Amino acid sequence: MTNKPVRCRKCNKLMFYISDDLKGKIEVKCTRCGSLETISK
Repeated sequence: MTNKPVRCRKCNKLMFYISDDLKGKIEVKCTRCGSLETISK
């Protein structure tokens, strides 16, 4: 489990998510604009 950074495509805010190796996809919701980023490995 590691904290990884990802940038929001809409407002370019830097967010951190916890990488979980059990899931193939992770959804991160931006705290600034509410856009959902889907990270697939």
